[in-house]
Amino acid sequence: MNKVEDIKNNFIKETYQDIWDIYQRSLGNNLLLKWDWIVLTASNKDQAETYKQEINYRLSRNLLPKSTKYLVLEDPDGKRVGSGGATLNVIKEIREFSSEKDFSKDKILVIHSGGDSKRIPQYSACGKLFSPVQRELPDGRTSTLFDEFIIAFSAVPSRMSPGMVVLSGDVLLVFNPLQIDLHYLDSAAISIKAHVETGCNHGVFLTDDNNFVKEFLHKQSCEKLKELGAVNQNNCVDIDTGAIYLSTKILNELYKLISTNNSIDVEKYNSFVNESSRISFYGDFLYPLANDSTFENYLKEAAEGTINDDLLRCREIIWKKLNNFSMKVIKLSPAYFIHFGTTKELLNLVTQELNKYKCLGWSKKVLSNINDNIKYIVNHSYINDTAIINPNVYIENSYIGENTKIGNNVILSNVTLKEISIPDNICLNTLISKDNKYITRIYSITENPKVEKSNETPFLNTILENMMKKYGINEKVLWETEDKSLWKAKLYTTENNNEESIKSALTLYNIVNCTLAQDEVKKYFKKKRTSLYESFNNADTSKMREKNQQIEFELRSYEFINLLKKKTDINIAKNVLLKSSDIVEQINKLIEISQNYDYQIKSRTYLAISKIVKEKNIENLSSDLFEDMCYAEIKKIISNSMPCDIDKNKILNSSYVELPIRVNFGGGWSDTPPYCNENGGTVLNAAFKLNNENPIKVKIEKNNTDSIILKSVDLNFEKEITNIDDLKSCTNTNDPFSLLKAALLISGIVKKDDSSIKSVVERIGSGFNFITDVASIPKGSGLGTSSILAGACLKAIYKFLNYKISDEELAYRVLEQEQLMGTGGGWQDQIGGLLPGIKCIYTDAGANQQFSIEKLKLSKSFVDEINNRYVLIYTGQRRLAKNLLRDIMNNYISYNTKTLNIIQEIKNKAVEMKKTLEEENLDDFSQLLNEHWELSKTLDKGCTNVCINQILNACEDLICGQMICGAGGGGFLQVILKKNVEIQSLENRINEVFQDSGIKVYRVNLFE
Repeated sequence: MNKVEDIKNNFIKETYQDIWDIYQRSLGNNLLLKWDWIVLTASNKDQAETYKQEINYRLSRNLLPKSTKYLVLEDPDGKRVGSGGATLNVIKEIREFSSEKDFSKDKILVIHSGGDSKRIPQYSACGKLFSPVQRELPDGRTSTLFDEFIIAFSAVPSRMSPGMVVLSGDVLLVFNPLQIDLHYLDSAAISIKAHVETGCNHGVFLTDDNNFVKEFLHKQSCEKLKELGAVNQNNCVDIDTGAIYLSTKILNELYKLISTNNSIDVEKYNSFVNESSRISFYGDFLYPLANDSTFENYLKEAAEGTINDDLLRCREIIWKKLNNFSMKVIKLSPAYFIHFGTTKELLNLVTQELNKYKCLGWSKKVLSNINDNIKYIVNHSYINDTAIINPNVYIENSYIGENTKIGNNVILSNVTLKEISIPDNICLNTLISKDNKYITRIYSITENPKVEKSNETPFLNTILENMMKKYGINEKVLWETEDKSLWKAKLYTTENNNEESIKSALTLYNIVNCTLAQDEVKKYFKKKRTSLYESFNNADTSKMREKNQQIEFELRSYEFINLLKKKTDINIAKNVLLKSSDIVEQINKLIEISQNYDYQIKSRTYLAISKIVKEKNIENLSSDLFEDMCYAEIKKIISNSMPCDIDKNKILNSSYVELPIRVNFGGGWSDTPPYCNENGGTVLNAAFKLNNENPIKVKIEKNNTDSIILKSVDLNFEKEITNIDDLKSCTNTNDPFSLLKAALLISGIVKKDDSSIKSVVERIGSGFNFITDVASIPKGSGLGTSSILAGACLKAIYKFLNYKISDEELAYRVLEQEQLMGTGGGWQDQIGGLLPGIKCIYTDAGANQQFSIEKLKLSKSFVDEINNRYVLIYTGQRRLAKNLLRDIMNNYISYNTKTLNIIQEIKNKAVEMKKTLEEENLDDFSQLLNEHWELSKTLDKGCTNVCINQILNACEDLICGQMICGAGGGGFLQVILKKNVEIQSLENRINEVFQDSGIKVYRVNLFE
């Protein structure tokens, strides 16, 4: 690409960004001038209904300006009245809808899109106007010609006087609106520069020195264009893009054609708007506006239908109304004129010329499940990994299943294929009819279905007459009317399902290429058949739209899941889902598809849905429920241990367990599911006595009755359980005995299928008292109390049952217990309390966490130093860890980069801390503790607050290390005193500053 082309493309690229911004502004309530009317013309009632559905869908999603009035008009009475007749019908409808007496205030955009798309039949049903464009819009939608029109022309109302802009629905025009000025003109044609060799295939304007149209030159030879002076010094011409501006003066004159005394005159209207006259907008309305036009030549102008007396009568009147007006050519450059004309042009456009339009955001892949490294072109389609597809292929709105082979030079549109081969050089397109039948139309890329039958009619890369001659197929079998074109040939069978329809299309291909036996051909032609013309007129576009929506939901689901596989932040990945045409149906499809994946995908899917439901406030869906479903998936991976075999003859009369507190030094959060399951964990923590005692105490004893009594000494609660369902209920966070009940379930003393308290008592041989006491530790302390209490409960139970279990296995069962309760949590707390001393605990990634525990071997003098300098301070506040646990783990599950990085740093810090302790350097350890504290605050701003900051500030001259215990935000702080600072000094300072406020210093001793 040369420098000039680079400059042009950069200009267009920036223009596209600018007009997108203007389009976005047009959707809001602001002073930006917008279209008063946007009118689409359609070929028939069904096509018009499809257009209305498309417009209403966009209006419902705020994708069109709501202050604009929208009309969709089919040709009157279903008759083909020509583009000029359709324009008069637009003028009539607007005047009937409007309270204005003329067009002096209205800015009207008309898009003529009522053709049959004979030369590109896959768009006959939906209309070329809503055919795909090979780019994704900045808001994530797949683009269509209609969307491109609306975006490109959103800036035009502010650059024109009231009047009408008329567009051709099969031409994409990309231009900079700053180059347009449609003020104070009778009419104007928007033109772009194109090389003369391109111009000879299109209409070209010949202008005077003031850029007013002298002549309309239609498909003239290059030599003729040069001879007439239409070619400039750069060998370029001014192409007719089909974009025309008509002033209110001309609109009023056109209205007079069909009105009397400013009211519609039905007789006049019918004389201009009918199938016989079939007035052309471009030929009949615009020709008289050229300065060098003559009445004699006007009467000879080619017609949309046939030149007849009715048309000539209309032309005589039109000439008198319009010949005194002029037309100026607005010459745009750089600009793009992209014609969606024929099947061959389409394939060439999206394959051979795609790179040319990269500056427009065009790409090989638009909304598909496949990766970007492909050689073919795909739009809004699912492609199975096993499909073999040649490079020069375009696939749109389709589902390509496993083991499908696609030949070269192929277009697939609205098809579903599986385990089948498609030949070269064909287009395959499936329609669903109103009676729910499937019709798959097959034709070659180069065919023109408008062409009448001859002795050598091209069809499916061969000659149709060869097949007719070989198999004795009479013309009457294929045609029922005088029109013997491929458009009307009854070649395609109607089938009950998609699979049979595809097979039938390929059967037709083989018949036309004379490769089938006579009996198979007879069988084919005995079937009910239809033509390109009939099938599109009988198509149920609403069913096809539903089918395409289902493809969209599936594609967005796979795209989202692929982003999860790449560990993309869910807050970014969910935008793929938010772009969906129906977010509720999208959610349903995503849930369905996610069931085929592991917990990592399912849990993150539910969390993403939770975020979407909350963000969009979707009715009848619960954000909290989907978040709970996320954690339910995680809960499933924590394997449930088999309950122990209970032999009541071996059960002791009682058991008693007391455990120390746990203090976390480094690596916190890395022990929490699902982080530890996906990455492994590394934690450094220690067991300490509090005020020289182990404060967590559990006792279980037979009571020689039929009663089960649960008791909490520290909470002063006691309850006799009389209902088995109550005993099995352990998820209520307000129940003081939920932890005890969960321990009974995990151990197997209580089983899920127990029907009564009696069955539990019989299993044990007696009723029992289950008693806990957490002495002198406030709730929400951050010292791992609840997990250690859970460990103590299980340890007491297994001791009571006379069942041997390792501390490591016991720790894992506590993890199970907390998942059963719904509180979540990791494994470091229970290990910290169950095992003495300072230890570093490692696990590898995996569902079933296997603990590798290194207990640090420290000298007595260093232990004494720790005991003398290490102190806890109670903040007087409590914080419930479950809420924080969800917050942090939600961030991790969301693949939040900051969270991922910090947890990894915290793990690394634990290893560094271990090294300093092994070196018996408490000051270096203190520095690492401070660094960990900073990381904790970055991870969760809520782990500190004004009170915590003030406590630390009050004693900063006495301490050299500081950090929260547990999750923080309350509970205990851990500090290390500077050398030679006495604990009493810290106590005095705290008491002096925070008298009787509940803030208190606790002395601890390493439990070895």
